[in-house]
Amino acid sequence: MVIFGFLELVGNSLVMLVGVKRWKQEKASRLDFYKTSLAVADAIAGFQALFVMPYNVIWSMNLTPIKLGARWFELKQSPEAFMGGLFLLFGAISSVFHLLCMGTEMAYALIKPLQYRRLSRKSLYTSLLLLWILSIFASAGIGK
Repeated sequence: MVIFGFLELVGNSLVMLVGVKRWKQEKASRLDFYKTSLAVADAIAGFQALFVMPYNVIWSMNLTPIKLGARWFELKQSPEAFMGGLFLLFGAISSVFHLLCMGTEMAYALIKPLQYRRLSRKSLYTSLLLLWILSIFASAGIGK
């Protein structure tokens, strides 16, 4: 779990670096922006896998089932549990939304290539902002 989280953070950091480099050189396509944004979303999941999950596994292994159940009832409605669940869901949901957006972009590029080339950067930034906002609201709605 820790190795997977570490590799996920390193790999996504490299994707982010390449994406920023291409953006600065003005060689980036619309898909490169989505890939970089997806790398950020996946890095959130990697952070969760590297730092949060091992702590929870070790914590739960050191308790008896009765103590674990009692502790679970104490933490069930706590702000810490809500934020932890929100963080976990946010990483997963934003990754799925990114993949859906990238698939839609590719389908649009294949079906209507002439209209696709005329899409502006403003529409790209708007779709990315909307994607992140929807991810926040979806993860908060599911987390309750």
